[in-house]
Parts: sequence; structure tokens; C-alpha cells
Amino acid sequence: MTMLLILYWSLLLCSLWLLVVLHFITNGTKHPKQHQEVPLVSILVAARNEEDNLEMCLQALLQLDYPFDRLEIWIGNDASTDCTELILQRYAHLFSHIQYINITDTVGLAKGKANVLAQLARKAKGDYFFITDADIQVPTTWIQSLLEAFTPQTGIVSGCTSSQPIHWLGKAQQLDWLYAFGMVRIVSDWNLPVSAVGNNMAIRRKAYEDTGGYEAIPFSVTEDQALFLETIKHGWKFKNLMNSSCLALTQPIHNWSALLKQRRRWMQGAMKLPLVLLFVLFLQGLVLPALFLGFWFMPVFTLFAWILKIGFQQMFMRMCFKRVGLRYHLWLHTVLFEWYSLVLSPLVILQYLFIRKVEWKGRVYYEEEKRQTGIRGGIRAL
Repeated sequence: MTMLLILYWSLLLCSLWLLVVLHFITNGTKHPKQHQEVPLVSILVAARNEEDNLEMCLQALLQLDYPFDRLEIWIGNDASTDCTELILQRYAHLFSHIQYINITDTVGLAKGKANVLAQLARKAKGDYFFITDADIQVPTTWIQSLLEAFTPQTGIVSGCTSSQPIHWLGKAQQLDWLYAFGMVRIVSDWNLPVSAVGNNMAIRRKAYEDTGGYEAIPFSVTEDQALFLETIKHGWKFKNLMNSSCLALTQPIHNWSALLKQRRRWMQGAMKLPLVLLFVLFLQGLVLPALFLGFWFMPVFTLFAWILKIGFQQMFMRMCFKRVGLRYHLWLHTVLFEWYSLVLSPLVILQYLFIRKVEWKGRVYYEEEKRQTGIRGGIRAL
């Protein structure tokens, strides 16, 4: 009976992965067409202590294949204590379509990054708001790629982002990011809303105004998902893209401590995912203990199930890389991603269960304060 159950679940797992693979094959990469109109676009960037990354971000924005007279770039300096403002002053002096403001107060319910974006949106004049981060390098085709996905009913469009593989942990994060974007793309094609990514997204001005803006949205440390879900609530459609034309690059996190802090914040948003994705996340967290128990009691069948899981997972990963125009190294990436996932998933779950604070950009958000105030995220600066 035990062997039959294992065989059943192994075959079920294979069938599910085959459906995923077939979906990617039958919904191939579509390269963006030229957007018929040339609307005024406002790019909004929140920057806090980004002296090491800001110039790379601005240089990428200056290379965008979009008319400068139909483009404005707004950067909010969020109480930076490094040379961020000096860099912004220099670029604002050199380029007339780059402007910045110093953020000194809060508006409405907004805090942190959401507060910066809320104030930038009040200044912006564009028909569309494109949102990215100060440590991101967007491709030259970014604006056209996201604009092309808008229909009259579409309120928000999200691109995809990859960590730069400058070291082994950065390579592991690249695998993790693209795997996640591949899964999001699939469930969004099934019309299940997940999220937009806050470093690579665009929202129609009318859709943003319908939500009341960030100042009217209950505060969340995953502000991108909060805006996304509010947009959906107001009847707007969404689109999640995954192709080389909208692939942005981000600097990787350099150590496990910082990586776990990032994932602790992301888990706040993960709890609002569709049940099917929550189930997948839950299963990922159980893989390591399941393997230990399986190899102890049923080593042969456990090995068989593990090989099946790795095989179909790598087929999916290869297609994710192909979609965004990157090369996938089978054996290196297979070993690295499997080890990384086995270690990271249970650690993130344990951290979510037992650590009650979220650290983000030098500020701390306490879950205890959320329960006491009824606002999603108390905040104080470290």
C-alpha cells in the first residue's frame, strides 16, 4: 500500500509538471509590438541610501528607447544619509526631464517606500506611472514592452526582474527569481492575481487614482502587492510579463543574513497569495524534512521521487531562462538551485513563524504594532 501511494503521488507530481511545461510551450514568448500612441510617461523611483547603485539606475533610464519629450523621471530622496542627494542634484542639473524631491513628511496612510511613491505620483503628470527601484537597471525596451501589454481594461502591468549573477549567491538568487516569475506568469495566465513587482511595473494613471493612491491604501511592507490588489478590487485587469524586453536587473544580496531579512518581508505578501501558490510554498518548505524521513524509511522510492521532482523542475527552469534570453547551465544550476532551495525554504518559514519584525531600508516594522493599531505596519527608524 505504501509503495502504491508513493507511486501515485510521484505520477501526480509528474502530471502537474507536465501541465506546467506544456503551458510554457503553448504560450511562447511574444515580443512587444510598437505601441501605437506615445503617451506621457512618468517614471517614479524611491531612493534611500543608494549611492552605490543610483548612477547605474539613472544611466539605464537615460538609455530608454522612448522620446525624452514624452518622458519625465521623478526620484524621491527618502532621508538618505549618504551621497544620494548629491548624485540626484548632478543628474537633475544635466538632464531637464530628471527631477527629484526630498521626502521630509508622510501623507495619509503611506510610510516608507509607499510614502515616497505617493508624493512622487502627486508631482507626476504622466498618463502612465512606471515604477522601479534605485538599484535596478531596466532594459532600453522597458517602456514599450509594458505599454504594449495595456488594453483599455488593463490597469496594471508587471515585468520580470533577475538578480545579477556576480557571485554564487547572486546566481542562486537569479535562479530563484526567474523560477518565481515563471510560476507567477503561469497562474496569472489562468487569471489568478498574485502581485506586481515593485521594481518593474507600470500602472495607468486612472487606475492609480481609482485606488486613492498609496496614501489611501492601508500600509504594507509589500507595497507593490497592496497597490496591485487594490487595482484589481476596482475592476481593472492585470498582466504579468516574462520576456527579454521587460527583464530588469538588480544587484544581488551578498549574505544570508540580509537575504533572510528580505524573504521575511516578502512572506508578509506571500500570505495573501492564491491558495494554490500557498500550497506550493508550503510543500517547498516540507521538502527537506520529507527527504530526511523518506531516505530513512523508504530510500529507493524517495530517491525516485526526488529525481522526478528535479527533472521536471529543471525543464521548467530551462524554459524560464530561454524566455528571458539567458543561458541555462544544466548541471551547475541543477545542483545550486536544489541546494539553495532545500536550505532557504525551511529557514524562511521558521523565520516567519518566530521573528515578529521586518527590517527594510534601515527601518523596522513590528507585527505587534500592527495588531495594536489596526494599521498594517508600525514603523520606526533604526
